[in-house]
Amino acid sequence: MPAWMLVMGQIVSYLSGIPLLAVTAFSLCVYLRGSKLQWDLASGLLVLGVAGWSVGSAPAIIDGMIAVNKVMHNTQWVPGHFHIYLILGEVAMSFGFMAWLINEGRQESFGSLDKAALWTYLAGGAGFTLMFLVSGAMSVPRRWAVHAPEWFLQDRIATLFATLVILATALFVLKFVRGLTTKKAD
Repeated sequence: MPAWMLVMGQIVSYLSGIPLLAVTAFSLCVYLRGSKLQWDLASGLLVLGVAGWSVGSAPAIIDGMIAVNKVMHNTQWVPGHFHIYLILGEVAMSFGFMAWLINEGRQESFGSLDKAALWTYLAGGAGFTLMFLVSGAMSVPRRWAVHAPEWFLQDRIATLFATLVILATALFVLKFVRGLTTKKAD
């Protein structure tokens, strides 16, 4: 590939990624600061979704650097930033929408269980995805069926964090199902 194309690809990566990340983060902060938002599970998850999607773009921009990509692309780094997009971005937005659906028209308080589920989901998702990034930084490959024993520590830590995500997800789904059944009764 010609050198000028590599340079242009790098410039386009930065010009598309960094301003988008900055505008999204700035807009979210300004919106939240200026609003008198009544926090509930739906708003917490929706804000987490936007923040998670934004944070996930940072490792993607890093991986977009040619010198980094040559070394990191076939490591756990790539699934790390995809999982940030997925778990802390898109899935959190979906759960936020589900929570909004069952609260529509009602002012439900942000109870202790909702707060615990939100923080558990955030901690679990952040820890799980961080283990991918750490593994990638340690050059753990992403396309191997079996890992070497010296890579097991990150796997085991990630499993503990994944358990937190699963527990919080179960609470979100149970709340949604309960909300659907009580909404039908109304």
